Amino acid sequence: MKKTVVIFIIFISLVAGAFAFSLKANANHQNKIPATATQQKD
Repeated sequence: MKKTVVIFIIFISLVAGAFAFSLKANANHQNKIPATATQQKD
């Protein structure tokens, strides 16, 4: 029973870490696009 709980916690932490990483990547990607667009317009 304890093994399943530990595996479950590790799985949740991995999923949460991947989710946070994808959110950071999306935020950085969205921030870079307007910057390049404004530079091209100028």
